Amino acid sequence: MLVTADGVPAQRDENIKVSGGFLEGSNVSAVSEMMSSIAMNRQFEAQIKMMKTAEDISDAGNRLLRGS
Repeated sequence: MLVTADGVPAQRDENIKVSGGFLEGSNVSAVSEMMSSIAMNRQFEAQIKMMKTAEDISDAGNRLLRGS
C-alpha cells in the first residue's frame, strides 16, 4: 500500500499498471549532475584558497606591526 507524505493512504488509480521486464527511467541526468558536482567542488577549493591567502596576508601584517 502506498501512503502520502503525511501518512494518509494513497487512492488507487485503475489506469496505472505495473509491468515486469521494463526499466524505469531516471529523473536526473548523471552527466549534468557530475558536471555540477565538479563545478561546486572547484568553487569550494577556490574559496578555501582565498581563505588561506587572507590568513597569510593577515599573518604578514601582524609580523610587520610587531616589527619582526
